[in-house]
Amino acid sequence: MKIKLTLLVLVALFLNLSCKKQVIDYNTGPCLPITFLSKVTGTTSLGGDGSLRSVDMNFVYDTYNYNRLVKIKDGQKSMEVFYIEGTIFKIHYSDSTKAVPDRKVITVGVLLQSSAPIAEFESHYQGDKLITQSTVNYTYINGFATEVKRTSPGSPTIIEKYTYQGVNIASYDNGKGTIYSYKYDRKPNPFAYKSLQFRMGDIDFTSANSVIEVEVKENGVSKVSKTVYTYNPEGYPLTMKTTDSQGAVTVDYKFEYGSYQPGCY
Repeated sequence: MKIKLTLLVLVALFLNLSCKKQVIDYNTGPCLPITFLSKVTGTTSLGGDGSLRSVDMNFVYDTYNYNRLVKIKDGQKSMEVFYIEGTIFKIHYSDSTKAVPDRKVITVGVLLQSSAPIAEFESHYQGDKLITQSTVNYTYINGFATEVKRTSPGSPTIIEKYTYQGVNIASYDNGKGTIYSYKYDRKPNPFAYKSLQFRMGDIDFTSANSVIEVEVKENGVSKVSKTVYTYNPEGYPLTMKTTDSQGAVTVDYKFEYGSYQPGCY
């Protein structure tokens, strides 16, 4: 399961609460506490030159409504989510690790009734200079985004394709000649946020369960990475360790969770 804040370029509303669904009997007393992902620490070599870097990822929620993710911050990289009447309308990504900071802004266009986007607009900046703009269009089958079309002036159109097995992505074709195939455990994915799934660009925000194996096929060559977890009594991951096809550790994470007691109405 890869988490690259630089790939968080695709995002939106409620979170799956990093937790299992809870049935509350309002006649038996106080509502049950809700669990949510609060912190990820460790190391990763994904998305870079192969060298390990430290990860200190903090998840921030709306102080009025803890069901709503508003920010993820990892050192000098961050993602912020902005809402209107409970629906995401804009997402900001920033990377200040470079001499000239990178910024990406996603503005939501047309929405379906389920708050799933039909169209979005992406703008990429270096400092205050606009570098590229693109339009993202989604195609759905039975409520699942099966095709994502990315169009940018002066550049080839990219069409990404997804297949599903139940509520998890089974395969992803990035439209550039690389195909990813996924296998999952039966435990909850702590990163699974409902509306972030429509931005597709990072598997961690999409599938309900946690990835245990990824096969990447590119130019006729296949490479497989595997992930092993430890879990708390509720079934949520406490640690994860991913190794690549050569057995080198690429991800080594520790998860921390928070909880709050919702009111019963």
